[in-house]
Amino acid sequence: MQCPKCKGTLGSWQIDRVPTRICDSCGGLWFDRQEIRDYLAQATAVQTDYHRLDLLRESHPEPTGYPCLRCPDTPLARIRA
Repeated sequence: MQCPKCKGTLGSWQIDRVPTRICDSCGGLWFDRQEIRDYLAQATAVQTDYHRLDLLRESHPEPTGYPCLRCPDTPLARIRA
């Protein structure tokens, strides 16, 4: 798979047992909607001390202009953490 931002190669990665993808070129992490929900649920369940977890939960997605990795007709949104 190619990175939507820089077209680098995306490799598989896991954060707290939640699968995601990381770009070997720009270092971007790419979650789909379910993956980010799983990540937040996992972090909450184990009471992980992420200093920006609350900001991530309360943030409002911003359009990126990049297509979704799984459904190219859907634009990706950025959640700033």
